[in-house]
Amino acid sequence: MKDTNLPRHHVDTSVLVEPPNTEDGRFCTRYRQKLNYNYKGVLSFPVLSELFIIINSLENFNDRYDFLEPLLTLIKTKNVGFYAPKNIGNLLNEIKTADNRIAHTDREIMACASEDKSYALITLDEDMLNNKKLELLLKIKILHLKELL
Repeated sequence: MKDTNLPRHHVDTSVLVEPPNTEDGRFCTRYRQKLNYNYKGVLSFPVLSELFIIINSLENFNDRYDFLEPLLTLIKTKNVGFYAPKNIGNLLNEIKTADNRIAHTDREIMACASEDKSYALITLDEDMLNNKKLELLLKIKILHLKELL
């Protein structure tokens, strides 16, 4: 299916790593099934960095494989795109000024979503959700999966 007209969603790390046996994990599974049908999924380089840190922390080959293989399958079968930040320095400072609770990597993820003119950032992170000040600043929606399903 062509995804050029689908709303572009930047997907936060939390949506990819939430265990499937939790309530949020079940929302994540349902959301990922809608990628490339209802939404165009995008992973920013800061998300990929967080995923690599997790992979690097796994000592056992089978654990690494079990973590990585579903991600690669998702990326390939759902035609998930990638986004490298281009000029987010000023935006990072503006996000920090607007809400200093946001962790550094999360600021980078938010800035990438904004710079890419994404429709929304999809996350489970409570510090980012329902933050109208950041949504106005970034000109994107910051949504929990429940709001889409």
